[in-house]
Amino acid sequence: MQNFFRMERTKAIILSLLMIVFGILFIALPSSFNVMITILASLLIVVGAIWLIDYFIFWKDQTDSTQFVNGIIFIGLGLLMIFKPDFFIAIMGLILAVIGIQYVGASLDEKREKVSGWWKDLIYGLIEFAIGLPLIILGASSAVTHAIMIYFGITLIVDGVFILVAMFTLKKTINNIKKAVK
Repeated sequence: MQNFFRMERTKAIILSLLMIVFGILFIALPSSFNVMITILASLLIVVGAIWLIDYFIFWKDQTDSTQFVNGIIFIGLGLLMIFKPDFFIAIMGLILAVIGIQYVGASLDEKREKVSGWWKDLIYGLIEFAIGLPLIILGASSAVTHAIMIYFGITLIVDGVFILVAMFTLKKTINNIKKAVK
């Protein structure tokens, strides 16, 4: 079980570092939209495949199907990005908005359970939603592709940093949850 958690943490850290790197590249090279999307799509397919393989390797340690579902979603998004790159930004905006809504809901659950620090998830969820909504609205507009690429680069960097912070504060969060449950 310890190996499973170590693997999950490693995957999250690698994913967040990739998000930061791609965020920087999107900001630095906004005119290379199709090339960046193809590279990112390929990486999503590889990461999705790794998650699926990892899910089946640690089959006995799985407590839910989240890893399996994430692997399928990443592979599907990667394929969609390769075949329909114009929809990429709107799709990512939708994903960010949904993640934001999930974090807001989780923060409200944490508040009800009197977990300290619940407001951090609320802030993160609101930021995610606020980042995702404009991407949904502007995603299909090719006239603003450069601006959206820069905006999306910033969102990737912010998300990557949030994931890194979450991974490095995970143990403290788990201890706080255990205290709240008792």
